[in-house]
Amino acid sequence: ELRQKNLFSVTSCNMVWHPNGNYLAVKVIRHTKSKKTHFNNLELFRIREELVPVETMDVKNQISEISFEPLGHRFSMLTEEGNKSTVLFYDMMGGIDTSNTSNNSNKKPELTLLKSLPSRSVSSVIWSPTGQHCVLSGLPTPAVSDYGGGFEFYDVDALPDRGTEVEHYRANNLKWDPSGRMVCTSVTQPLEGMVYKFQMDNGYKLWTFQGDVFYEKQWEKFYSFQWRPRPVCLLDAAQKKSVVKNLRKFERKFERADREEKRQRDLVRLAEFQKMRNAFRDRLNARKAQNYDGTRDERIAARGGIDTDSESNYVIEEVVREVVMETKEEVVQIM
Repeated sequence: ELRQKNLFSVTSCNMVWHPNGNYLAVKVIRHTKSKKTHFNNLELFRIREELVPVETMDVKNQISEISFEPLGHRFSMLTEEGNKSTVLFYDMMGGIDTSNTSNNSNKKPELTLLKSLPSRSVSSVIWSPTGQHCVLSGLPTPAVSDYGGGFEFYDVDALPDRGTEVEHYRANNLKWDPSGRMVCTSVTQPLEGMVYKFQMDNGYKLWTFQGDVFYEKQWEKFYSFQWRPRPVCLLDAAQKKSVVKNLRKFERKFERADREEKRQRDLVRLAEFQKMRNAFRDRLNARKAQNYDGTRDERIAARGGIDTDSESNYVIEEVVREVVMETKEEVVQIM
């Protein structure tokens, strides 16, 4: 047993794990003795730290979703307020510089609120597999069957007041590419049942992680969309950190290789162009010679019977002309 936490007067309890098992979030709905009043709080367990410390946070409104950043220490929380939701971003390592561990020896991580985004028509927050970026999605839920297909691409590092807002009408699925570069939103129909209402809107759209449309396709009978799985990275955490640290060096190395490869491609294209040019010129000269030889009799008749191409009709004289370009006088003393 690593840690124990007793909870009392609990109506319901839901657990959400960090993808790497670093944290555990427990959504708790409590009630009073009369069971007529309910209130919400959040229990956060730091699994990797000594003695597994727990932080308790009281939340005014009902918590509808908690989602952790896959490769980081942040998480998003949705709270319901009427027909709208508020999106909250928290950092479990507030006050700690995760990029430089040498300066954090005497510091303790704190739960820190990063940003609050009120009045959003959002049903879930879907993080990129590589972290930093997420999509505030308006996908339908069992409680609300149609959010209208609105999506907001959000950068959690920049924390703007509003992200890039886009729309895919009647979209009911959203999937991140395993590399975190692309997002697919799609309208799919079930394999059976009432499918007629989907067929006019079926299809998918591909977006960049910044929210720009990359490609879209309409498909009358469209049932599912899946990305091809990405192989597991062969580098460990230390090797990944080394790559990030020496990224500029690797960039210069690859840029030199790219320039050399481009130069080789250009040389091949230039050689092909020169070959085509020489072949065209040879063909052109051959056609000119053929046409010139074919009109020889016509030229002789037009010039009074004189063949101007025959050397016997010409007198060749050689003239040698000497020109003094410069003179110079020198006095030479003879001993």
